[in-house]
Amino acid sequence: MHKARAGRLPHNPDALIEHGVLKEGRLKQELLTKTELETAAHRQGFTSLDEVEQAVIEPGGTLYFVAKEPSVGEIKQAELRHRLERISQQLADLQRTLKPGR
Repeated sequence: MHKARAGRLPHNPDALIEHGVLKEGRLKQELLTKTELETAAHRQGFTSLDEVEQAVIEPGGTLYFVAKEPSVGEIKQAELRHRLERISQQLADLQRTLKPGR
């Protein structure tokens, strides 16, 4: 923990990321860098800050993160991708069974 942060008086939890948007000013006020926030997010299982809906720092310096929920469009796209993969596999299976010489 940064020395200046360790000596601060307790305060209410502060959002460092809200609605997926990084609050650069809040990071500066908390004496944190984006790299430190990314490292904390990685430790909690996030690949990048792009996956974070909300990040909050508690009065004691504890960081917690809330993941973004996939949008309806992202869910539909994933379902379509899955269906296309199944169709591609079925087509490949059919082509193998129809090959001459079998």
